[in-house]
Amino acid sequence: MVPAAVALSGGTDSSLLAAAAFRAHKGSVAITVDDATLPRSELADAKKVARLIGIRHITIKIGARPKAFFANDARRCYYCKKQTFGRIREAATELGIKHVLDGTNADDIYDFRPGMRAAREEGVRFPLLEAGMGKSDVRKLAKSLSLPVWDKPASACLASRIQRGMPITKRKLSRIEAAEEFLKRKFGVRLVRVRDHGNLARIQFSRSEMRRLREDGGLAAASRRLKSLGYKFVCMDADGYVRGS
Repeated sequence: MVPAAVALSGGTDSSLLAAAAFRAHKGSVAITVDDATLPRSELADAKKVARLIGIRHITIKIGARPKAFFANDARRCYYCKKQTFGRIREAATELGIKHVLDGTNADDIYDFRPGMRAAREEGVRFPLLEAGMGKSDVRKLAKSLSLPVWDKPASACLASRIQRGMPITKRKLSRIEAAEEFLKRKFGVRLVRVRDHGNLARIQFSRSEMRRLREDGGLAAASRRLKSLGYKFVCMDADGYVRGS
């Protein structure tokens, strides 16, 4: 599969894949597609990891997403990934690279992932999945390669925070990112989600870190900040972070 163009998000899976591709062939490249759904912290991580690996890193500004994406229906990820991998495929072709690789791992197949269909339609390969590697395998190997993101919590695009069926807007994406960055800085947590339900923001921390939000007026401080970003109501999810919730 090398030389390859690796879709690099800055997460553990894609970082490991980029490192492996570069070790296998120095002509491999990492490509990050940048738009309003990608947190700036994730873009920074992608750049940092690429520099550490030594792989050539290309950032593509995606521009406008398809109108169907903003409707936020069950096929939202399909519309997004179809455009994303189409652009990565174009960039790879211009570089004379045949293979485009994605970091989906074997544990991801248990989730609803319409984006994988779009990726397959663009001829994308999934080496971690094809090798039967789950998340624990990925983290173990990433640690052995001294990748700084080996234990990084799972992430997802900012659009995934918006309740399905509610339109996606740049304003919503911006306030979600600002809210999550504030909560990370304020409480020193690694994993946080701000689920956007229109006027309501639902804060999720990992269960082990939820106490930080409850202590010393933390929830009141969070509420003040999130309301300043445009939310009318702010609540803490008593169940903590649950993937896809």
